[in-house]
Amino acid sequence: MSTLIDIESSVQSKTSVMRREPTFNKGGSYQFIIGKNLGLHREAIATSIEIVSKFLSSLPKTKKTLNVLDLACGASPVIIAEVMNHFSNYSFEYTGIDINPDQVATCRKFSFPKNVIKKEVIEENAWNLEEHSLKDKVDLVFIGLNTHHGTPEEISFLAKQIFSQLNKGGVFLNHDLFRPEKYPYLRRPKKGLPKNDWRDEWLSGYKSFLKTQGQSEDLAEQGIDHMRNWDYPISMEEMRTILVKIGFRVSTHSYTNPNHPFSNFYGMVVGYKV
Repeated sequence: MSTLIDIESSVQSKTSVMRREPTFNKGGSYQFIIGKNLGLHREAIATSIEIVSKFLSSLPKTKKTLNVLDLACGASPVIIAEVMNHFSNYSFEYTGIDINPDQVATCRKFSFPKNVIKKEVIEENAWNLEEHSLKDKVDLVFIGLNTHHGTPEEISFLAKQIFSQLNKGGVFLNHDLFRPEKYPYLRRPKKGLPKNDWRDEWLSGYKSFLKTQGQSEDLAEQGIDHMRNWDYPISMEEMRTILVKIGFRVSTHSYTNPNHPFSNFYGMVVGYKV
């Protein structure tokens, strides 16, 4: 088990790489993924709306403004924006955090719904909330397609901070890439790539899928290169175990999309601070 110092060092190393990762910069492949729903953003929106609807029904009727924290928000926080827009009878105060300056600059120009009455986008490390002076506790925390970059220790380190940052009764929504249970867990190595890597077959098929959707060879290879180096997903059940140990009540949500041959890799794990 890594020490806290090891975890913090690993997080810093990882986020410094993400700061210059071309996949997420202007002209990179990520915008194509959003536009074509290759990361199952639409399924995440529908699932999030259902969960947030139940959450809102549990709140006092006098509470009409909610604080939202969006970690690794990226340039286009479309999922949480659509969720906030859906609940037009509520107001939201939004804080986004992302390590990539290109993404932060674009997100600051993002067209949020009118019921977002306050917004702030911070260029910082989304994996260590202790680095930020977040003044208020929050009602909702959202992370989209990011925790699969972390080790179980790093995810636990962040999830403990999220638990502390949430108001009692608050909700943590994690839409992500999760490893199907039939595959063994691969730990992200400190150097190089792992041996006996089951991901080779998955990534080869995913690259072919990207090209059938119209992505260029260069951008498809860019995305696959990022995934090969940084995508070491835990399973939904492993995520559940981490969150339960911290004190969350947890639900898991799988997605179904017959047009996406790898939809079984995606889902949402939700933590409730009860």
